[in-house]
Amino acid sequence: TARASLVELCMAGTRTIQTIAAAALLMLCGALAASHCARRVTAEDLMAEAERLRQRYDKTARELALHHYQEAVAVSRAHNAHDAARAAQGLGATYHELGLLTQSRDAYAEALVFAARSGDRLLEAGIRGDLGFVQAWVGDRASALDQAEEGCRKAVMTAESLGGLREQAKGLVCLGEVAYSSGGNFEPALAIQQRAESHWESIGDR
Repeated sequence: TARASLVELCMAGTRTIQTIAAAALLMLCGALAASHCARRVTAEDLMAEAERLRQRYDKTARELALHHYQEAVAVSRAHNAHDAARAAQGLGATYHELGLLTQSRDAYAEALVFAARSGDRLLEAGIRGDLGFVQAWVGDRASALDQAEEGCRKAVMTAESLGGLREQAKGLVCLGEVAYSSGGNFEPALAIQQRAESHWESIGDR
């Protein structure tokens, strides 16, 4: 009857509204998900997540951190040399923490290329110190130590000229490691490390 038809029409209308609402909700969820995904692939977010994982001091977490740093390098290498340098530096540090010194050296070497391209001389100095420290333990001993010492001295000189205490400290730690590795020269190494320690204390990072 007419009343039954009216009820059916209302029910059909309700179903149509529900379908439209559901579709709109799905579209909204999809947009939010897309926005979230787009945000997650930025180098800054990837590095922040990698750093969070590194702070867990767990092997599995650090292996996951490697993946995030690698992704950060990949998404920034073509258009942001500064971010690529920082990501590759984090990659080198994480490899070092995992005891993978050859991979650490290679990551720092790549970071140094990006840092030079970025024009950030303090960042470059800090990475030189990181690279030199690892070079002292990797590869042919004599040539590796020579390369490490050269890089460490450049790091310290650049950092001193720019007033970067953290970067000076890292360069000095590197020089101390080279001094000790060159035949166990404990006293010179200790003197250099004490200079580095004074810089760490000045910036409240001991």
